[in-house]
Amino acid sequence: IQQAYYLDAKNPSEDDVLISLAKTLDLDIKQFTQDLNSEPTQQLLSNDIALMQSMGVSSFPSLVLQTTNRIKSITIDYNNPKLILNQIIT
Repeated sequence: IQQAYYLDAKNPSEDDVLISLAKTLDLDIKQFTQDLNSEPTQQLLSNDIALMQSMGVSSFPSLVLQTTNRIKSITIDYNNPKLILNQIIT
Protein backbone atom coordinates (compact mmCIF):
# COMPACT_ATOMS: atom_id res chain seq x y z
CA ILE A 1 0.00 0.00 0.00
CA GLN A 2 2.81 2.41 0.87
CA GLN A 3 4.61 1.70 -2.38
CA ALA A 4 1.40 2.23 -4.35
CA TYR A 5 0.77 5.52 -2.55
CA TYR A 6 4.24 7.02 -2.34
CA LEU A 7 5.89 5.64 -5.47
CA ASP A 8 2.99 5.03 -7.84
CA ALA A 9 0.73 7.92 -6.73
CA LYS A 10 -2.25 5.61 -6.24
CA ASN A 11 -4.99 6.43 -3.75
CA PRO A 12 -5.34 3.63 -1.16
CA SER A 13 -8.77 5.01 -0.23
CA GLU A 14 -10.14 3.67 -3.49
CA ASP A 15 -11.49 0.13 -3.52
CA ASP A 16 -10.16 -0.63 -7.00
CA VAL A 17 -6.62 0.27 -5.88
CA LEU A 18 -6.84 -2.04 -2.86
CA ILE A 19 -8.34 -4.84 -4.94
CA SER A 20 -5.57 -4.46 -7.52
CA LEU A 21 -2.96 -4.67 -4.74
CA ALA A 22 -4.70 -7.72 -3.25
CA LYS A 23 -4.41 -9.46 -6.62
CA THR A 24 -0.63 -9.02 -6.52
CA LEU A 25 -0.62 -10.83 -3.16
CA ASP A 26 -2.53 -13.80 -4.55
CA LEU A 27 -5.43 -13.24 -2.15
CA ASP A 28 -8.91 -14.63 -2.71
CA ILE A 29 -10.25 -11.57 -4.54
CA LYS A 30 -13.90 -12.50 -4.16
CA GLN A 31 -13.50 -12.81 -0.38
CA PHE A 32 -11.32 -9.69 -0.16
CA THR A 33 -13.89 -7.65 -2.09
CA GLN A 34 -16.72 -8.88 0.14
CA ASP A 35 -14.76 -8.14 3.30
CA LEU A 36 -13.42 -4.77 2.19
CA ASN A 37 -16.56 -2.76 2.92
CA SER A 38 -18.36 -5.20 5.18
CA GLU A 39 -19.91 -4.03 8.44
CA PRO A 40 -17.26 -5.77 10.62
CA THR A 41 -14.45 -4.17 8.61
CA GLN A 42 -16.06 -0.74 8.82
CA GLN A 43 -16.54 -1.18 12.58
CA LEU A 44 -12.86 -2.06 13.03
CA LEU A 45 -11.90 1.01 11.02
CA SER A 46 -14.19 3.21 13.12
CA ASN A 47 -12.69 1.78 16.30
CA ASP A 48 -9.16 2.48 15.06
CA ILE A 49 -10.06 6.05 14.11
CA ALA A 50 -11.66 6.65 17.51
CA LEU A 51 -8.56 5.28 19.25
CA MET A 52 -6.31 7.53 17.18
CA GLN A 53 -8.44 10.56 17.99
CA SER A 54 -8.37 9.75 21.69
CA MET A 55 -4.56 9.72 21.52
CA GLY A 56 -4.36 12.95 19.54
CA VAL A 57 -2.92 11.18 16.51
CA SER A 58 -3.80 12.71 13.16
CA SER A 59 -1.31 11.42 10.61
CA PHE A 60 -0.25 8.17 8.99
CA PRO A 61 1.96 6.47 9.73
CA SER A 62 2.12 7.27 13.41
CA LEU A 63 4.10 5.91 16.29
CA VAL A 64 2.64 6.02 19.80
CA LEU A 65 4.30 4.83 22.98
CA GLN A 66 1.97 3.69 25.74
CA THR A 67 3.32 3.13 29.23
CA THR A 68 1.45 2.50 32.45
CA ASN A 69 0.99 6.20 33.16
CA ARG A 70 0.88 7.91 29.78
CA ILE A 71 0.49 7.85 26.04
CA LYS A 72 3.13 9.71 24.06
CA SER A 73 3.15 10.48 20.35
CA ILE A 74 6.59 9.88 18.84
CA THR A 75 7.73 12.14 16.01
CA ILE A 76 8.89 10.04 13.08
CA ASP A 77 12.04 11.16 11.29
CA TYR A 78 13.17 8.52 8.82
CA ASN A 79 16.50 10.27 8.36
CA ASN A 80 17.27 10.45 12.07
CA PRO A 81 16.53 7.22 13.96
CA LYS A 82 18.39 8.57 17.00
CA LEU A 83 15.69 11.23 17.37
CA ILE A 84 13.03 8.54 17.49
CA LEU A 85 15.02 6.46 19.97
CA ASN A 86 15.60 9.50 22.20
CA GLN A 87 11.88 10.18 22.37
CA ILE A 88 11.22 6.59 23.37
CA ILE A 89 13.82 6.36 26.11
CA THR A 90 13.16 9.77 27.68
